[in-house]
Amino acid sequence: MNLSRLSSAILLVSLLATAACGDFRAPTDLRYPQVLAVRLFSPELRPGESTGLDVLCSDAAGTPLVLAPKEVALAPDPSGQPIVLPPEVSPPIVQQKGKWSMRAPDQQQMDLIATSLGLPPEAPLLVSLRITVEIGGEIRRADKVVAVLRAAGAAPAPNPQLGALLLDDAPVGEEGLTVQVGSEHVLTLASQAGSGPLALSWYAPVEDLKHFRSPTAILKPTEPAEGVLLVVGRNDRGGVDWKWAKLVVRP
Repeated sequence: MNLSRLSSAILLVSLLATAACGDFRAPTDLRYPQVLAVRLFSPELRPGESTGLDVLCSDAAGTPLVLAPKEVALAPDPSGQPIVLPPEVSPPIVQQKGKWSMRAPDQQQMDLIATSLGLPPEAPLLVSLRITVEIGGEIRRADKVVAVLRAAGAAPAPNPQLGALLLDDAPVGEEGLTVQVGSEHVLTLASQAGSGPLALSWYAPVEDLKHFRSPTAILKPTEPAEGVLLVVGRNDRGGVDWKWAKLVVRP
């Protein structure tokens, strides 16, 4: 699988992770326990390198939470095929003192895996992780794909860095946003630094959020609310970043 297919797989995983598990809810609604994004500290690895991870969630009140996983395990890759490691290769998932990390196989192990899987020369090894978190006593799961680079001289991509939230082109301060019911506002970011273009996902404690998968979202609330406006940015190399600010909708 090439990196463009990896990008599609990552987007699909993120959309599935945010799907409601009961009654229908708006895909932008933060007000229930869910996994919003899984962030690897290093989205791509070279042989022998390690990375930790954390998980962005929301609880029943719509409060953003950055949690350590309860469990991390190997999962089938995006094509549905499980990765079967040769007996000589040690498991790439490590838990120490409640923290989880993934360790890429060293070069010798990578050669064994590439041979056993029939990977084309220099094609990355895609490892799919299944992450389990506990949110207010409820279990939620999401998958995350990490690429172990095999091409000579390939440089791992960093996580993107989202700039300040903008409301109608004005930066949102530490006090957050206060808007009125029935008013219409444009939500954007000051910048979107990172490796390649970013896909954005906007969330709020209201259902009236339009263009929520675009760089420019439209907020036009129809009822009072209080909570958090949140945006998640993803690049096509598995990198993730997020921003949030307090949101108050007055009558």
